[in-house]
Amino acid sequence: MTEPSHQLTQAGSSSCGKSTVAALLKVLAAHPDAFGVGPRMSWDGETPMPGELSDNTGIYLNRLHPCCALIPNAPLFRDIAEQVGLSCARMLYADHDEYLDTFELMTRVMRAHGRRHVIADDKLIIHAFAVSYPDESSRLIPAKGQRRERWLTTMRASV
Repeated sequence: MTEPSHQLTQAGSSSCGKSTVAALLKVLAAHPDAFGVGPRMSWDGETPMPGELSDNTGIYLNRLHPCCALIPNAPLFRDIAEQVGLSCARMLYADHDEYLDTFELMTRVMRAHGRRHVIADDKLIIHAFAVSYPDESSRLIPAKGQRRERWLTTMRASV
C-alpha cells in the first residue's frame, strides 16, 4: 500500500471550508485503507439531503462523490487518474450497458487495489446537484435553481 503524501487534491465545487477540510483529514487519517474521503451533502448546509436522494447508491456507496472529495496525492491515485481518468464512463456489455458517474470508474479501480472511500458523517456541505443540466431528477430543477439564486444573493451580499 502506498503512503499518502501531504499534498491533497480537492475535487468538486461546493461550500467546503477550512473546518470541513480539517475534519475530512481527521477521518482520512483514521482509515489507512481509504483512498479518499467525502462529506455528507446538504441543500441548506444544516440538514442532510432528503432520504429518497441520499439513499441513491450513486451518491455515497458506489463512488466517492467528487463534491468536496479529499484525496491524498499518492502515486496510486496519480496513476489511476492518468491512465483511467476521473470522468463518467459507459460500460457496454453484450445485453446491456451501464452508466458510471464521475469518479465511479476510478472508485472501482481503487477497490481492485484494496482501497476504499469513506464518508465523514458529521460534516455537511452544500451541493446544488444538477442545477444546470437535466438528469433523473429534472422535476426538481426549478426548485434547485431558486435555491441556487438564494445562495448567490446571500453570498454576493456578504462580499
